[in-house]
Amino acid sequence: MQSDSPTDHAAAAAAATVAAHRPTSGPLRRQPRILVVDDDRTWLLTLRTILRVAGYERVETCDDPLVVLERMATAAYGLILLDLHLPQVDGDELLATIKATHPDTMVCMLTASDEAAPAVRCLQAGAEDYLLKAEASERLVITVRKLLARGSVQQENRALRESLLSAELRHPEVFCEIITLDDGMEHAFRYIESVAPTDEAVLILGETGTGKELMARALHKASGREGPFVAVNVGGLDDALFADTLFGHRRGAFTGANSDRQGMVARAAEGTLFLDEIGDLSALSQIKLLRLLQENEYQPLGSDGSEPCSARVVTATHRDLRELRARGEFRADLYYRLRTHSLTVPPLRERGSDIPLLFRAFLADAAEAIARRVPKVDSAALSLLARYSFPGNVRELMAVAHDALARARDGQIDAALLQSMLNEATGSVRLRPPETTDDGAYLRDLRHLPSLRQVQEDLVIEALRRTDGNRAEAAKLLGVTRQALHQRIHRWQE
Repeated sequence: MQSDSPTDHAAAAAAATVAAHRPTSGPLRRQPRILVVDDDRTWLLTLRTILRVAGYERVETCDDPLVVLERMATAAYGLILLDLHLPQVDGDELLATIKATHPDTMVCMLTASDEAAPAVRCLQAGAEDYLLKAEASERLVITVRKLLARGSVQQENRALRESLLSAELRHPEVFCEIITLDDGMEHAFRYIESVAPTDEAVLILGETGTGKELMARALHKASGREGPFVAVNVGGLDDALFADTLFGHRRGAFTGANSDRQGMVARAAEGTLFLDEIGDLSALSQIKLLRLLQENEYQPLGSDGSEPCSARVVTATHRDLRELRARGEFRADLYYRLRTHSLTVPPLRERGSDIPLLFRAFLADAAEAIARRVPKVDSAALSLLARYSFPGNVRELMAVAHDALARARDGQIDAALLQSMLNEATGSVRLRPPETTDDGAYLRDLRHLPSLRQVQEDLVIEALRRTDGNRAEAAKLLGVTRQALHQRIHRWQE
């Protein structure tokens, strides 16, 4: 039998020091490339083995510094491990060229010398870190993990800024199920597009009935993930049922477990696991979810081993998690894990322009379901809806539309019908005060109609005048979010 070479022994020994610290990695298609540059092929093999054992599969090596830039022209690298002392070209000279042509690429310098001057020089030239070869076996994986995480955050922040500053959606088709003309909702869409490609958790906040699951589904579509979207309402699950639902069980795990059962985490493999009502989790279930997020693995009930999790976790709640955390009812570490990215779905009362659109759409859906003609809706009825506070949000508006269709007579829905329906449901209709006693009457006295932009500008100016320049209060008067008002003013000032 042929004995192992010294090179094999060196690589194996170095790899053994990090095998116990192997990080759980996401799908390979999402791992960044790593390029190791050194003229010592034995050393290249050693570093590549260490990183492979640690879970980094996309590791490339290069022993010729003159071809590094050529390779960077055809492939995007998240991190370059660069030897300081190279033949033909100095490592710090190559570092300067890399940073000039690829400023977003992270670079860590490697050297056998422990002199301080070269380290300072390289850090000043743009290197993110500096690692002694003698310490590489112990510190390499930690350093690589830290630098890749930092690069990922910088890339996400850059994409987020570009997306939020852009007025156009890159993939509007993923939001086709959400009916809106509201600026605040479009702002949320752009945020979703910017965070969708990442693997980190997303927390969706908002009142009951605002459409948080629709937002989660849009996020899944925008992510391009290959697996399915799996939704679970965890609010009513006790600890045992929570674990069984998410992680599944093996045959014989408990009385009645006559066969293996796949959990929702496994069903959502390579896709999105959406956990609704996350604010209602018990303390023990919170610990189980935290371990899933921290380790990217889970243990089915009755199993001796763990299974990897490749699903992206998205959660939602109508509760104030910050308040629950302050009262000690929600774990702080879980809270911060869940809200790596976070967005709030605005309530329907802040989306006044969407109410007529949604009401007509729900009427059309209800009419199609029972093969009836869509009734006409008079302007007074729409005005009444626009002034109603809708504590049940979009879900309540949908119920009103379906009930109005059933009650409509002579193919007409008027304000009297809607007011009687709302009075039955709530006891009294909570309406915002109308702007005028006769909708649109002031327009009929105008000889020339102003432009839509001029009307909007005048409304904003008047709202700011009434609130002494307080944009938050002005936004409330106009029925939009503060961010939407700020963006509109910013566009006018350009």
